[in-house]
Amino acid sequence: MILDLGTFALLFGGAAAVAVLASWLTARLTVRLAARQFQSERWWERKADAYSAVVHALHTMRGYVETLRDVHAGDAAAFPEDQLRIQWRHGREELVRVVSQHAFVIADAAAEELTRLHGELRYGTNGRPHAEVLEGESDAIGRTLTRVRSIAALDLH
Repeated sequence: MILDLGTFALLFGGAAAVAVLASWLTARLTVRLAARQFQSERWWERKADAYSAVVHALHTMRGYVETLRDVHAGDAAAFPEDQLRIQWRHGREELVRVVSQHAFVIADAAAEELTRLHGELRYGTNGRPHAEVLEGESDAIGRTLTRVRSIAALDLH
């Protein structure tokens, strides 16, 4: 079987066109999938950063509460009590700021836990650290910290 030059050109041109089209579609699909994976990884990083900031704020707040509790129990503190109260207030403000800043990234269940904690802290102290409620505040922060960690573990996997 002998092919004339015109038929050969059509066959070769058609095969080349199919190869170019397949290459273009493959490249386009690869770029789209890579972009989607990049966005997914960036979102995961933002969530991880948000949970990290929330956990850090909870640890800081619990540290202030436990130090104030120890001072009221008679233990010596590294700082004067007035300075601890200011740090306690700043810790609460930091917690509110972190929760507000990351509310759109963390899971709804975590945001609800933090809102519940904020209500407990406000109700228990009226905005000031009272010796009789410091133990309860420490426990509430500890419970919230445990719950937020569990929620974060589920949300990040």
